[in-house]
Amino acid sequence: MASKAKKNYTYFTKEVQLPDGTRKYLRGKTQEELDEKVLQVQILVKAGVDVCSEETFGHLAQMWFDIYKKPISVKKA
Repeated sequence: MASKAKKNYTYFTKEVQLPDGTRKYLRGKTQEELDEKVLQVQILVKAGVDVCSEETFGHLAQMWFDIYKKPISVKKA
């Protein structure tokens, strides 16, 4: 029976405190990657973007379809 090699993953993590009191946890493979992600989140928060949105891709796809692609029904008189 063949044995699988165990892979050791090392991630750096950091939490960012948001204005509403919640915390956003970020993870990166290197310290530089983590620092870049933290900086991006801080910039987005200062710009007023909600970085803790819990919308799923399915919800966003349905919104896109309803707004841009759904045919408009027109009543004929």
